[in-house]
Amino acid sequence: MAHSILVVDDHQLVLDGLVSIINELDDFEIIATAGNGKEGLRLAEMFRPSIILMDIDMPGIDGISATTEVLKSRPQMKVVILSMHLNSLKIQEAVAANVKGYLLKTSSDTEVAEAIESVMQGNDYFSKEAQAELIDSYRRKEDPNYSELTHREIEILKLVCEELNS
Repeated sequence: MAHSILVVDDHQLVLDGLVSIINELDDFEIIATAGNGKEGLRLAEMFRPSIILMDIDMPGIDGISATTEVLKSRPQMKVVILSMHLNSLKIQEAVAANVKGYLLKTSSDTEVAEAIESVMQGNDYFSKEAQAELIDSYRRKEDPNYSELTHREIEILKLVCEELNS
């Protein structure tokens, strides 16, 4: 029996590319595609796919919010986030939403296939770049000299605290 996949992305070119990649895989079939988070939620409830490939940034309901909603009613469903962002905060939000994977949109077709197969086997799959970003982020936060604000932003905050204006 083939595993069913729902692909949710607001860019038709990305949808078409993912469908093409997945159609080449044995034991997987696309049951639906959605162009936004709201439609993705509706189709997830209707078709109950084995796995959802979910864009992170979409108008209306973003991928993290849609994932949270899907997993409320179907905690066993597997969601892999697709993103163009290599940003530790986005990756951490995805982890907090209980996704099973995080792929960059720059991933190769081979990596997309590996991620789907790995997640369906019960493993988590985070691209090497996403893993490295999380590790680097952790290390930066452990650095006593680390600040998420730039030197100039800190300088401006000090001036504002001194009640100076522009």
